[in-house]
Amino acid sequence: MKKLKKLAALLVTAAMLFLTVIPAKADTAVATAITAVATCRLSNANTVVYSASLPTIPSSDDGMLYLYQLMPYEYSVSSGDTCVASAAMSANPSFAFSLYDTSGASRICNKFALCTLIGGKPVMIANAQYITNPEVAATQTRPLQDVGFVEPTNKMVLYRVGETNIAAVLRDNYSTAVIVNRADKTLINPKSKGGDAHPINGKKMYYAFNASNPQGVAKLYETMTYFAANTRVDEFIIGNEVNNRIWNYTASMDWDDYVREYVQAFRVSYNAIKSVNANAKVYVSLDQMWNMDNPVGSYKYYEYMDGLDFLIRFNADICTEGNIDWNLCQHPYPNPMLYAKFWDMSGCSNGSAYAAQVAAGQVVTFQNLPVMTGFMALPAMHNPRGGIREVILPEIGITQAQGVEVQAAAMMACYQAARNNPVIKRIYYHRMNEGGRSNFSTTGISEEVYNSLITNNAGKYNDWALNYIGISNWKQIVSY
Repeated sequence: MKKLKKLAALLVTAAMLFLTVIPAKADTAVATAITAVATCRLSNANTVVYSASLPTIPSSDDGMLYLYQLMPYEYSVSSGDTCVASAAMSANPSFAFSLYDTSGASRICNKFALCTLIGGKPVMIANAQYITNPEVAATQTRPLQDVGFVEPTNKMVLYRVGETNIAAVLRDNYSTAVIVNRADKTLINPKSKGGDAHPINGKKMYYAFNASNPQGVAKLYETMTYFAANTRVDEFIIGNEVNNRIWNYTASMDWDDYVREYVQAFRVSYNAIKSVNANAKVYVSLDQMWNMDNPVGSYKYYEYMDGLDFLIRFNADICTEGNIDWNLCQHPYPNPMLYAKFWDMSGCSNGSAYAAQVAAGQVVTFQNLPVMTGFMALPAMHNPRGGIREVILPEIGITQAQGVEVQAAAMMACYQAARNNPVIKRIYYHRMNEGGRSNFSTTGISEEVYNSLITNNAGKYNDWALNYIGISNWKQIVSY
């Protein structure tokens, strides 16, 4: 565990040092000029303030500094970009300008690049910055719903844009929404279309959101603001298990580019949602593959990147353009998913290999949550306030395949592992019967345990579960 944390810390530090200096795919002439540190914030609901600190006075044709407005998918200034402000050269420039352009359109999802003119062309001297406190512009902030540590089944919705009955979502009092897309063509990332040099090994479940052209950005902003304004949802999960291309499909590409596409969509979604409801929480969603190094050329290499690598890239990309209060959701199923009796792997085919993956931190289950929460506690991963980001576990399916008593005991073990981990804020049991061994529904004793947990009465079945498993303390089989 200590070696994994040390390695993770080194990886995070290295990635962030690189990405805070040079944005991905930047023009070489631009990248070599990027030295300034900048921030972009709302001073009130209508005014944006951009400030920078330049270590040296940069070269310039005219002794002026210019601030350009960029789209999320732009990483250098082009001839069509708008200059929103200018000022005489200074080592500590500051610009104040309206959140709204001359047409009345909000700039909440744009980013802003500080430039000088060299040879008559704008050259960026700082990474473009988004507005990092969009909540200041919020128009419909409301108190968060209190759903308890174990979120009831009827409080979460999978919202498939263009497919889910929006009237039902508007009617029902959901607290958490997983927002995905496969039907709305404008919201399908253009890189999800056309040929795929490395097709995924399975069905394309959902498509990556489109923040790669003006139409996609506008539709994503419209979708998220409408949903935030017209539902009671507090927690917004942008995509599902997005480190896996099956659930966040694009044609195969460099993983850095893949993460950048998601970051663009996440940033638009975050700023759109928070500009409606300041109290809303916005999450990135990962599966349980945590530190699985897949060899280049294997189908798994092109299928998914592990959660550790994804978060390192995601966090670095976010911080490059202005750190925000993103949060994490993760799905710590048992390993393997359809074997619930994790304390006794003798009945599981290749059980020792699966147990070894858990012990090594290659996958995250509810047995070894500190593998993930310890990483999130590293200073490089902290939120803008310097605290640990909120982590929720909104999909934990525990099968009945080994019997409802095993299921019930495993549910209690899962609860205790999460409840005693100070980083975990909420869990949600996936309770659908998907057929065959994928029967995650609760009946009999497992239903009784579930009801005790959602009513905050875990003690009623705690001793029963310990006795059933044959242990005296939960730390004998889970860590927290």
